[in-house]
Amino acid sequence: MRNTLITTGTKNRGRPLLAAYPNNRSYHILSICRGVRFHCDNRHDGTILKGITRFSVIELAKDLGYKIHEEPIDINILVDQIEKHRCTEAFGIGTAASITPIGELYYKDQSYTINNFEVGPITKNLYNELVGIQRGRIPDRFNWIVQI
Repeated sequence: MRNTLITTGTKNRGRPLLAAYPNNRSYHILSICRGVRFHCDNRHDGTILKGITRFSVIELAKDLGYKIHEEPIDINILVDQIEKHRCTEAFGIGTAASITPIGELYYKDQSYTINNFEVGPITKNLYNELVGIQRGRIPDRFNWIVQI
C-alpha cells in the first residue's frame, strides 16, 4: 500500500505529469528551503544512480550561487518544511525527467501543496540554464557538450 506520492503539474489539468513513490523512485528529489538552500538526497542505492543530470544540476546550481546541502531527505522534515512554508520549491531530476517541478506531496493520507502547484523561479532558472546549454542556446561554460 502506498503512503507517499509526489505529483507534478497543475491540479486543474487532470492527472499528474509525473508520479513517484520515494521508496521506489528512479530520480533524485531536491527541495529548496527559504529560496537559498537546496536539500539534495545523497543516496545512491537501489534504483538511484549518481547520474549525470544530478551532477549537472548541482554544478549548475553552485555556479549560480546556490548553496547545496546533500543528505538523505527525511519525509517528516520535508512535510514540516512544506507546512511552515519554508520549502518554497521542490523538483525531481533524472535523465528522463530532466528537471520536473513537484507540486504536491501526498503522505499518510494528507496532501501537501508546494508553491501552489506553480513552477518556482529557482526551478525555472535551473531548467532554462540546463536545457539552454544542452540545446546550444547558452554557452557551455562547463565543457559538457562534446561534438561527435
